[in-house]
Amino acid sequence: MPGHGEDAACHSHIAITETHATPLAAYTEDSVVGQLCQQKEAAAAPLLPYAQVQRMELSYQCGDVTAAALLGDTITRTLTELGYAIVSPLMAALGSQLPSTAAGTSAVVLSALRDAYPAEVMNLASNLDMNTFMDITRGLRWPGGPTGGALRSARHMRVLTKPTLGEYTTMVVLDHAPLPSLPGPITSDTQVVVAAFQAPAPPTQVAFFFHSTETLNPCMWATDFDLTQTAYPAPNCNGCMVHRGFLRAFQSVVANKLPGYTLDAVAANLTGVRPADMTLVLCSGHSLGAALATLCGAWAKAIYPNAVVKVITSGSPRLFNSAAAAWYDRYMGAGNYIRLVNNRDVVPSMPFQHTPVGQFQHVGAPIWMMRSAKELPGNYTAFAAERPEWYTGSVADHNLGYVLAMRQILNCRPSVSMPGAI
Repeated sequence: MPGHGEDAACHSHIAITETHATPLAAYTEDSVVGQLCQQKEAAAAPLLPYAQVQRMELSYQCGDVTAAALLGDTITRTLTELGYAIVSPLMAALGSQLPSTAAGTSAVVLSALRDAYPAEVMNLASNLDMNTFMDITRGLRWPGGPTGGALRSARHMRVLTKPTLGEYTTMVVLDHAPLPSLPGPITSDTQVVVAAFQAPAPPTQVAFFFHSTETLNPCMWATDFDLTQTAYPAPNCNGCMVHRGFLRAFQSVVANKLPGYTLDAVAANLTGVRPADMTLVLCSGHSLGAALATLCGAWAKAIYPNAVVKVITSGSPRLFNSAAAAWYDRYMGAGNYIRLVNNRDVVPSMPFQHTPVGQFQHVGAPIWMMRSAKELPGNYTAFAAERPEWYTGSVADHNLGYVLAMRQILNCRPSVSMPGAI
């Protein structure tokens, strides 16, 4: 799924880079196995284009028309807009209409968005270098309310795998088998920022932010397009199937054989808290990271039996069949998963609901942020509902506008905005 961040090539063995960051401090890297995926020192590296875009979204003020510059007339945008221009009139003629925005965003949705906003900023910023991540999120507190805390420190965990030629050959042969079983991930580059929080948040709170797909990273794209469904390892879940690439990428950070370099081990080392004593866990991600954060939710409920587990994602693809989706929603419980969708973002429509390799469904409670204008900043209204299936097709809405949409909805309608501007 298209995303942001520095691009990296896959390496031939599993490798993990752990990064410890404190605000405005340079970070260090430690290679455990295999070759390092070298990263530039934060102090010397210029801001990535997406960091500049995100800063613009974070500084958005009501009525700021300069935000329209975020969506340039690119070839990608032109092609996606062309598809929408063809589909939209056809669907309107068939009676498919968009919901009315006259009533604005409901108080219930406003409250949910306010709770999700700091987590979403942290989520998207985690795709940048660690110093920029800490800088952009400075002062943001999660969760909302008197017990929320700002980020204290974070560690960046990275597991890269690349198959042998024989594994590639096996993958091609078995890619359409009903239940393919291979020795390990085909290719993946799974990156997670594990974060601890300052007081007044308790030390028994931790967050996992999963990276989205880097544009030129073949390992991540291999994960995205490994569409074959495989058995979802959930208790008492008969017939449960899941996107194979997403499951393998997630398992590379929770089930590898390197002591101390699984998610729970890194979290315990960072926080000093045993899994049984953890009280609040956040799993969050965008795009590919959203799919991995979804899997993180069910994993975290099992690993942290006494914790409340929250999942907040944006631009998530589908990953479960109907049996697994129903099991997941029951297991997670109502109110514990918010799934954000920005306008016509194309990725939530992927994979298609019905494909030759299986059926795919969404999980969690959707919040669809619909924009009344084609250009940013537009005029957003949020709905606690799935959008019409035909209202999709924009790559630009996947990469831009999530933070801006939330800021506008929360702050730019005096009649319904909540006290205390973001």
